[in-house]
Amino acid sequence: MNLLNSISKRLVVPVLVAAMSISLAACGSEKKEVKVEDAVSVENGNISSESKVIAVGDETVTYSEYQTYYWLAKRDYENTYTDKLWGCQVDGDTIGQHAVEDIVRMIIQVKVLGKMAKEKGITIAVDEKQDIDYKADQYLDTLKDDEKVKNNITAEATRKIFEESEVARKMYDVITAAAVSNDSVANLHGAEVLLLKYSADDKNREEMRAQANAAASELKNYQGNFYSYVLDKTGKQPTEEIVGNMDERKNLSGAVLGLGTSKVSNVIEEKDGFYIAYIVKSGAKSVDKKYQEQYIRQQQVKAFQDEYAAQSKRYGVKVSKSLLSKK
Repeated sequence: MNLLNSISKRLVVPVLVAAMSISLAACGSEKKEVKVEDAVSVENGNISSESKVIAVGDETVTYSEYQTYYWLAKRDYENTYTDKLWGCQVDGDTIGQHAVEDIVRMIIQVKVLGKMAKEKGITIAVDEKQDIDYKADQYLDTLKDDEKVKNNITAEATRKIFEESEVARKMYDVITAAAVSNDSVANLHGAEVLLLKYSADDKNREEMRAQANAAASELKNYQGNFYSYVLDKTGKQPTEEIVGNMDERKNLSGAVLGLGTSKVSNVIEEKDGFYIAYIVKSGAKSVDKKYQEQYIRQQQVKAFQDEYAAQSKRYGVKVSKSLLSKK
């Protein structure tokens, strides 16, 4: 489960939610010695509001700050879905308990981005700070006083979270700004497709090939449409995608871009299996635009992941065992 999608809309760079984890710091492709800023100590015993529970290098997070993050995530989650879900059991723990590690990861990411931003001189201006603090105060005004007291929600911690999240967003923008050039985007073309996929590996490839070929033959004589055939055949809806000329599945992209709207492809073989595609729409500027936007997002995520993986290695991380035990 990743419940940070909702909180990230306001507080944190959205791509952090899906893209990163604490372990990502060990995923860089180059193996070279990196000078690490060791993490300072955190409290592993009894913790109070001012106890240091997370450290990223010399940057620390108090339990009070963590509680504010946790409450913001909980409240946004409940506002998006229902206040009944936070206590629901999933794999032996409640959704709220599962949230602990997600929130810890998010805090670490914000702190790392803040350190990167500081080195590059990226800050928030005085007028920006005033505006951010005003929004934080507006948010606090929506909470009842007993909620604030019970959950240790303070104006200081809330403003700090909003401010640091804006710095993180700015750093993200700097990293991803040059991910894709305007010239390369102009040459991107895509097609909206429905896909029937037969996943295959070295062990079952020939078996899956036979199944895909049989399905392609059946489709030629099927009285309904592609969507209903896949639903009847598999019990699931076909996958909807926009496939374009920069797709890593070169056989698939070449085939679908060579067909017109409403056409059905032959069996297309890729490393991960076999595809049969129905072309919903092709050759339209609106589809090309959607594909261009999709490609830009993908390249921005990759650019961010690569840079974050390289930079996060420079900071040691410690998380309080007492905090994790609350999971």
